Amino acid sequence: MKWKTLNTTMIEGNPFVRFFVDEFETPSGKKGKYFYHVNGNGDGFVSVFVQTLNNTFIMTNEYRYLFDRVSLGNPKGSIEPNESIEEAAMREVVEECGYKPSEIISLGWVASANAISKERMHVFLGKNPVRLGQKLDELEDITVREMTVREIDEAIATGEIWDGATVSGWYKVKLYLGL
Repeated sequence: MKWKTLNTTMIEGNPFVRFFVDEFETPSGKKGKYFYHVNGNGDGFVSVFVQTLNNTFIMTNEYRYLFDRVSLGNPKGSIEPNESIEEAAMREVVEECGYKPSEIISLGWVASANAISKERMHVFLGKNPVRLGQKLDELEDITVREMTVREIDEAIATGEIWDGATVSGWYKVKLYLGL
């Protein structure tokens, strides 16, 4: 059942994403090409849901160019070279939301689009954050919003939250918290 990779070629890339094509052979001898992408340094990205002492969650509104609309979601971002996944999670929350969780809990990972990408989304729950102030990247314009569990569920049901990474990460958070 496992396919054999015959050759891998990077087609294009930048610090954020790289595009590859693999030449492969199936167990039955059929050959073909498989195109896919890998996140920046290959470790995927982090997705953090930050729970406050009031049992609300810190969410973000950010413009998404490819869909030409604002996306309601949670803090997410790439893992920098020589940075642990946990360090990336903490950094992204501080940068995008301006909060620093006192605790960060790994909830595992999910494949963001397993037919076209080797990208992994590492999901975290941040707890008891302290307000520091945002440190946005040059192209980021993010507003922060606190939401209850019910408000997040309703936003998913109505399509206000339409980002698959937020929806799948939220499911892992709810399972962990027993909600």
